[in-house]
Amino acid sequence: MLLAAGLFTAACSSDDDYSISTDAVVTSITTGDAAVTAISATTYGTVKDLSKMDGSRYQVGAAYGTTADPITSGSKQVGTIDENGNVTTQLSNLTKGTTYYYATFVTLQGKVTKYGEVKSFIATDAQVATAAASDISACKATLAGQTQGISDILENAVVGFRYATSEADVETGVDLPMDEATANFEFVADALLPATTYYYKAYVKLGDGLYFGDAQQFTTEAQEMEYVDLGLSVLWAKYNIGAESEIESGIQVGFGDQTFYNHSEDPNDYTPWDAVDVEDVIYNLSIDGNAKMKSKMPSEKQVQELIEKTIQEADEVNGVPGIRFTAKNGNSIFLPYTGYRVGNEVTENGEGYYWTSTVSSVNEMYSKSLKITPSAVTVDMSNRYYGLSLRSVREEEPVEEGITIRNYNAVQGDLENNGNYRFDIFNQWDGSGTGSDETSVLIPSEVNFKESISVTFTITGIGNATCNAFMVFADGTWATQNWNYNEDGNGSVAINGDGTYTMTLKGSGSGLGVFAIDFVGLSAAVGAENINVKLNTCVMDDWGTKLEFDNAKLVTGDIEGNGNFRADIFNQWDSSGTGDQDHCGVDISAANFTKRIGVTFSISGIGDTTCNAFMVFADGTWATQNWNFNEDGNGSVVINGDGIYTISLAGSGSGFGVFAIDFVGLSAAVGAENVKVRISSIRVE
Repeated sequence: MLLAAGLFTAACSSDDDYSISTDAVVTSITTGDAAVTAISATTYGTVKDLSKMDGSRYQVGAAYGTTADPITSGSKQVGTIDENGNVTTQLSNLTKGTTYYYATFVTLQGKVTKYGEVKSFIATDAQVATAAASDISACKATLAGQTQGISDILENAVVGFRYATSEADVETGVDLPMDEATANFEFVADALLPATTYYYKAYVKLGDGLYFGDAQQFTTEAQEMEYVDLGLSVLWAKYNIGAESEIESGIQVGFGDQTFYNHSEDPNDYTPWDAVDVEDVIYNLSIDGNAKMKSKMPSEKQVQELIEKTIQEADEVNGVPGIRFTAKNGNSIFLPYTGYRVGNEVTENGEGYYWTSTVSSVNEMYSKSLKITPSAVTVDMSNRYYGLSLRSVREEEPVEEGITIRNYNAVQGDLENNGNYRFDIFNQWDGSGTGSDETSVLIPSEVNFKESISVTFTITGIGNATCNAFMVFADGTWATQNWNYNEDGNGSVAINGDGTYTMTLKGSGSGLGVFAIDFVGLSAAVGAENINVKLNTCVMDDWGTKLEFDNAKLVTGDIEGNGNFRADIFNQWDSSGTGDQDHCGVDISAANFTKRIGVTFSISGIGDTTCNAFMVFADGTWATQNWNFNEDGNGSVVINGDGIYTISLAGSGSGFGVFAIDFVGLSAAVGAENVKVRISSIRVE
């Protein structure tokens, strides 16, 4: 456990003023650096913790003078303090070439004064130039600077850079000191955030005084994070946040720090609740490209899943040690030993620490973290102000067609100890625990088919091994069943090594009685521990020819101003402008059908709202038409909240006269601006 001992120092008591000893408890005072010119300086420091005191009851600033003891013989200059306890003081009318000593102070009720340590600077016109950044990538940039007129004292100086995401914060920002002071100097700043604008200044440091050049700025490139499929409930990023390769630690941040650069050592300055969505520090980063799903911090549950469902081994990549997590499907991720940061100090202890999004239920000052060492990988607790690395996760891209898939509920293996390999989707009979709405891979209430049910899955870890596979299936009414491999291919498929396969079972039904996929003799042949199966899609009534659709050409909204919500595919009669091939998302010439035409779509943003939906349709010859919701389901469907739905209309025809989907009263119910419809496919038969 990453623990930290806090410093609690009571303020000096006063017999004359009881309120000073009880109300004013200053836990720490620090004197920071000073930004210096030949005749002025800005000193920095911190005072903790005055946040609960009225500003009229204390005064902060800097004591300064030309003797080594400015506290007793110097002057006091009043400064300002922000909500985080940072004290800034402006000193003016200094004498060039003179050494000044200074210390941060706080005075309580005008009677008790406390000081930080004494530091010093030289008032000088040392010249520093900040050059333009070069070699800018997503997480790195080369900064350059130059000194002038101080060659004779360079050996006693430090040169470097300070940077921040706000120009106002540059001089107190991240410090990049050079190992050696030279007149011309460069530093490769790494662990930067992608698609972020940074401001920076070159500096020379003499004593505790910093002499800055002008501010420059650069913007890092966008990054599209690469994700690895480990066969788990989420995909895992290949790199850390702020890294461009798997061996880099990346940026180290306090828990829930939206700024990424808060280095306070007070846990109260960090998020005290689970980091979810917009409060997740990763959620708002530009690392997802065109992906529909957003990157996030992993939850404690997802980290525990990573530990339990992968093999961990100590590894070394290009000389960098860490832990490799290898999944059953053969894919793996490498997490380097990162150490941790407290304040501005990074400790590299041969271990790695990564935040989860979950706070501790035991101690509110701590949050859950992943701890990796050469001998163990565990879920740990870390103080919220510790700077830990971040490894993001992301849900798989949503399936455009079919019902909800929850692979994280899957149970697989030689479950019946008969040498077969079973992937349990819904089963209350074999002890897998998948036989309920909450624990199954599919949601039983979404299963409703009139002609067939199809599943597509990927199997890995078997090499070139072959076997027969079949659906172990009964719908909720037990009207459609299958218990064996069928030579005609019904509910069955021949497996020829690693790959993706589809099997279709004919029939009709709703709900689930049992659903699994059995691979005959496969555990005996290659070992159950080597196999991994992942369900890709489950589609009801997969029929006809699928026509691809370009959703960029779909026009939606309360187009007729009647409280309905319309998704216009082809319509030359309303204001959507979709009534020609250039503005229609499907190849109209391919829309030829003799039996039926259908459309599969997803709808979101409506929550649990229900409504009737129907196809507004006429083919190009106007032989087949539909203009209303039909109780028998022809050209119609009942919408029960967010989900994926299919509407099919019986008839024959070619091309379109009009084609839209109307959702009755939906705009009036939830607001058109909240509804999103996306066409998965159009089918013709």
